[in-house]
Amino acid sequence: MDPIEILLEDLKSDDPFIRFSVLSRIETMEWNSDQVNSFQSLLLAETDEVVMFHLQKILAHIEQKFGGNRFNENDIIQEIQDILASPDKDNLGLALVLESVKKSCSEEVTNILRKAGWENFSPEVLPFIIRFFKKFGSAKDVPQLIKLCQHSDPRIVGSAVEALEKLSFEKLQELIVPLLLNPIHGIRSKAVRLLYRWDPKEALRHFEAMLFSEEASEKQAALFHAFFFPFEEIEPLMLKFLSLEKDNTLINKAGLLFRTNPLPDEPAKLAELLESSGGARKKVVEDILKGVVESLHQIGLIDKKTDDYLSDLNRHIKQKKSSQLIDQSREALSSNDSLTRKKAAHNLSELAKCGNSEAVPILKKHLDKESDGQIKSFIEREVVRPDSSVASTEKFETMTPEQRLKCFSGLNAGNLKTIRSSLKNFYTLKPSQEEKLALITAIGRCGQKVDSPILQPFIGEPSPEILAAVIEAFGKIDPDYIFPYLPKFIKHSSDEVRLAAIQAFALFDKRQAISLVEKLGASIQPRQRQMAIFCAAQFDFLSVKDLLFTVLKIETDTDNLRQILALLKANLDEDILFQVFRVKKESDDKKADILQEFLEKNQKAIAEKIPSETPSIKAKPDVSSISTSAIANANVPLPAVTAVKAPNTASASNFQILEKKYAEEVASRQKPLPSYSLKNIQDLRKKKTEELSKNSDTASFVQFCILATATGIMAVALIWYLFISGDTAIRKNAAIKGEFDGSTKNVSGLITYLDTYGRGFLVQESGTNSDYFVFFRTPPTKTYKKGDTFSGQIRPYKRDRKTVLSELINWN
Repeated sequence: MDPIEILLEDLKSDDPFIRFSVLSRIETMEWNSDQVNSFQSLLLAETDEVVMFHLQKILAHIEQKFGGNRFNENDIIQEIQDILASPDKDNLGLALVLESVKKSCSEEVTNILRKAGWENFSPEVLPFIIRFFKKFGSAKDVPQLIKLCQHSDPRIVGSAVEALEKLSFEKLQELIVPLLLNPIHGIRSKAVRLLYRWDPKEALRHFEAMLFSEEASEKQAALFHAFFFPFEEIEPLMLKFLSLEKDNTLINKAGLLFRTNPLPDEPAKLAELLESSGGARKKVVEDILKGVVESLHQIGLIDKKTDDYLSDLNRHIKQKKSSQLIDQSREALSSNDSLTRKKAAHNLSELAKCGNSEAVPILKKHLDKESDGQIKSFIEREVVRPDSSVASTEKFETMTPEQRLKCFSGLNAGNLKTIRSSLKNFYTLKPSQEEKLALITAIGRCGQKVDSPILQPFIGEPSPEILAAVIEAFGKIDPDYIFPYLPKFIKHSSDEVRLAAIQAFALFDKRQAISLVEKLGASIQPRQRQMAIFCAAQFDFLSVKDLLFTVLKIETDTDNLRQILALLKANLDEDILFQVFRVKKESDDKKADILQEFLEKNQKAIAEKIPSETPSIKAKPDVSSISTSAIANANVPLPAVTAVKAPNTASASNFQILEKKYAEEVASRQKPLPSYSLKNIQDLRKKKTEELSKNSDTASFVQFCILATATGIMAVALIWYLFISGDTAIRKNAAIKGEFDGSTKNVSGLITYLDTYGRGFLVQESGTNSDYFVFFRTPPTKTYKKGDTFSGQIRPYKRDRKTVLSELINWN
């Protein structure tokens, strides 16, 4: 999705401020005649009058550029005076002429507008007048702009904020709380951008909350303004967003940030994310990765062709995952739990068959220590005395169980082809559980989608071990087949089956899968927590980083602690080191000793990761992080990226630096939170929502319009009241209020206001001073616009000052 497509996509947003911002960006673009024709089609299709006005202004502006400015500088003053003197102001003409004002006559124009009370002009033209004052205004205009920050029209609020940002930024600090509480997501997102200028950390907390909101419109608003943050600051959040988001349109939009801000270590992170993606999102992430690699190639940081580099990168990610699994399995072999050791032995055996040279020595070294005869026998057969010979197809059915075990142990993509046809009937031979497990594991290791029928009979197996292996194998070769079964398996009584199902489900809904892993991670049983940690290792690290630290804080089991640390070690960076240090400081002695041991063992990595307090001077930007943060402790070289490494100035005082940072954090916790803190704003927003819900029947019409066109907080309450409660509720309320009895009424008059979301309009009744806001149960088939005459039957239910809130019954 290119930038133009994203702009046009944002133009469909429900957020009026975002639509206005999009149109404002479009105004600055260069246009050719073909693009103008396409843009005119947008105007013809538009139904929102405010947007139509802006579109008309843009087209008129483009026509001026093509045909020459129709406003003569010498006549501008007279032109403005004539427009302001006319009873029916030409708002479009005023907006256009103000764009033509030069500095030489700007002071006179500002004085004319001030005398005319510009702040009370029509809402459709007011944003463009504010834009003029942003350019030529002064401190005299600040009071009016502050008042406009409380306007009901979010376009006006946003424009006033931008003008104040230039004319009196310090005043915005006083307005930041109401702006963060604004019901319009686009305004809140704009406020977060402002907050970043004086409190970056708190602003990023707000940004993160919006980015991972349950509301799509809030996520869209966060992405819309994400382009204005330093990308290095929001990059971890954006990676996590790519990992967890389900909407491919939003993923594409976020991907543009990575393409336009290509960092040298980004391909490795995106490749890891790609590895744990499935379905349609896999293609989207793959396109983002290719775009980043191509961008790095264009600026000379990657010498190889894109496809060659991606091939090398894919090998690197697989090797990194193998190294991570090696560390985890090595730790698991020392567990007192036989099931844990058995799983570790199986993992190491599979790694050995995939060519990993570290796995075999680890298993051989462990053999003499192993007390479980079954595990010992497995290691001897698979590692010590392996027989990779595969019998011919003709003899397959007459093999002994031992021969079949050896056959499956040595299976690879090449020799699988020779016995594939006979394996389709393997289940009818009534094999032992060990044989079943060996075959399923082999298919998962080197099979393809075509091998799915071989696995299908095992779906009904009662053995949890077999079921878990089948689910895992299907997740590798044919996830679409297993998907319909996953809801049942996620509720299975066996931990192994549930965990395998969660891992497969992550390909379709990673956020929900991680939520299920979190529940296991909070279990009181160490075994379940251990399984959650093993499951987390199958995800891309950024998506489970917070989960791992949540478990680390509460974990007391030594084996589980070492498993978590093995995952952290493979992804070591400055933030991880500090978080481990923080948990150590807040843990009991036994746990603190294990964490201290981890920190000391990784002293070299600490020296590379934690900068000295004396900054070094770099001749060029340091892009060396691709060789540290992405592959620390993996012992796997990444495809070469040109880099200029800064000199290492870290010293033995690294632990002192961590200590100092922790002390500062503890001190900051004791300070009261600022009024604009995320927690305070969320509390205020919740309180405000509860108050509005309680008082929805007495809220003023103006309040309703502001909120109904924003987030629907009041709209939900009133729509429920009108359309779900039904006529009985209306009559009951009328009796209590003594205002209307629910009887219908014929009304005719002029439509003077349209609800932004098409839920109704305001009718000024002919011959009276009454206004009727007419709500719809369902949108009428009859088209209408502002200025049309309405004649129809309505049911009034409440009066608010001179406005009668009512429901449409019939349209004559």
